[in-house]
Amino acid sequence: MIRNSLLTLLAGVTLTAGAATVDFTYNPNPDSPDYTAYGFSKRETYDVAIYINDATMVGSRITALSVSVPAEAEWLENATAWLSSELILENKVNRPDIASVSATVSDRCLTATFTEPYEVPAEGIYVGYSLTVTELEDYSTYPIACVTGEAEGGFYLHTSRTRLKWTDEHAESGLVSAMVITLLTDSGETDLAIGMPVQEQSVVVDKVEPITLSLTNYGAVNLTDFDYTWTAGSYSGTGKCQLETPLAPGERTTTDIEVGPCGSIGNLPLTVTATHFNGSENGDSRRTAQGTLIVMPFHPVTRPLIEEYTGLQCGYCPRGYVAMEEMSEEYQDRFVGLAYHSEGYERGCMVVMPYEDFPVTVSGYPYGTISRTEGMDPSELPDYWEKYAAMTAPADIDVSLTWTDEDCTVLQATATLDFAREYNDADMRIAIGLIADGLQNPAWRQSNYYSGEEGLEGPLWDIFTKGSSLVGGLTFNDVVVYFPQTDGIEGSVPAEITFDSHPSVSLEVALKDIVNVLGQEFINPEATLRAVGILLDGKTGAALNSNKSQPLAQTSAVKTIADSREVVSTEWYDVHGYRLVQPAAGSLAIRVLRFSDGTVQHSKVIVTED
Repeated sequence: MIRNSLLTLLAGVTLTAGAATVDFTYNPNPDSPDYTAYGFSKRETYDVAIYINDATMVGSRITALSVSVPAEAEWLENATAWLSSELILENKVNRPDIASVSATVSDRCLTATFTEPYEVPAEGIYVGYSLTVTELEDYSTYPIACVTGEAEGGFYLHTSRTRLKWTDEHAESGLVSAMVITLLTDSGETDLAIGMPVQEQSVVVDKVEPITLSLTNYGAVNLTDFDYTWTAGSYSGTGKCQLETPLAPGERTTTDIEVGPCGSIGNLPLTVTATHFNGSENGDSRRTAQGTLIVMPFHPVTRPLIEEYTGLQCGYCPRGYVAMEEMSEEYQDRFVGLAYHSEGYERGCMVVMPYEDFPVTVSGYPYGTISRTEGMDPSELPDYWEKYAAMTAPADIDVSLTWTDEDCTVLQATATLDFAREYNDADMRIAIGLIADGLQNPAWRQSNYYSGEEGLEGPLWDIFTKGSSLVGGLTFNDVVVYFPQTDGIEGSVPAEITFDSHPSVSLEVALKDIVNVLGQEFINPEATLRAVGILLDGKTGAALNSNKSQPLAQTSAVKTIADSREVVSTEWYDVHGYRLVQPAAGSLAIRVLRFSDGTVQHSKVIVTED
């Protein structure tokens, strides 16, 4: 995969009597000439598709396709454009079931016009193109034009030798196809189609709050404002949205509108209608959008989980070091990062688990994931943090870390959930582990392939670009030092969740047991420890939310401060929530401690005879 900068083909918006020609693309910067040339350096056939499943596009008619191609026509053959209701392979060959036409490649652009315009159905449609690489010359080794984007359905790929099955390449790479689809739509002077890019939107009970709409201007003039009505269950209202930037004919965007207040907690059917366009009646048949409004008692604070896989002897791994430190500095307490050191690149040192125990499969170093959903080079993680931080988490997580004894020999980490919505069949679990900040060792030296490199700016990069091939004296933060169950504790979250239930788990570990894979203690006295709690989806393994405790020093002074509060009462419950006078020894029970400062701590514990 390489970066290239060529002309990106962009179709203009054409208005005729009663109709408009509009572009559809998943490229977030269609005016930019930059794209990523993607491919596998083989003579093979590439089939590329996107999925159009946008309510504002339903009823529009697909007429043409265009896309940049990083290769000369003489190195390619069999170029086609096609439409299909699903991605179909017959004898390992792509077989679209709606339409297929010949395409032309000229001046490194592929263009095609469909024989008959095809209407975008409500269930969506796949639009794609195919070409065969016959000669590996220059950029024909990477013949697919892509860009970094966030759209699901933005890039599917099948090839005759490398991708033998249709693959959601966006989920693998974070890229979307650069193709542009031309659509013809019926329109009047003032036509506005709306949709909901996020089908489940959330607000807090009894408050007026924003939700997000997608807009497509099918009218003949710039859209500056629109009026709307909304209904959520038995609640309804009206409003006006003034756009910060006028939306030109044929353009698409997203914007927030306000709904509420809704006086009851729960999931409500949501309908929004854009009634007027610049004060005139909206004539578009797609002026109504539907979804679900989740009315919550509060908004959980979403903290994306950043996990980095690295090693001291990995010369490219400074990319991860810099990215993690920069995100920690920018996002402060909302940053939750875990750095796993690999035994393939360190002889003991900070390695606490074999790579086969990592929570994800690592294909190369450095590697990073965000919320265990997307994997990428760690240097790209900052580009995705805001997107994941804007997602609605089901619960807040409170995480604490304390010493259980005055000598500071045993740690107790506790993670407690506070749900903002109720569930009848939840499939979630809590994972809890320990990380260390301020790790240092004079013997640890980071391999560095960036010595003398230009174009990498900032004080953190200066450490490496102005350093030698081995950089010593580094301070390592967010390092995983103890994490026995990275995939979560089964049974830690019940299937039925109510607002007065607060699932909690605790982990106790002796400081002497925090050792690397060689059995060596490696935490220097100045380092601090944190607990990290993660709420995981039981089916997919995705991290739904995460948090970390305050740092805990390895001194008794911190123990005294942390335990200045007193326990005023202890209550016991079984795992089904029934209160117990005294749980049986050896049983799993829920212990509720009420402290003198008014705080409450819930813990699942194995009851001892004492």
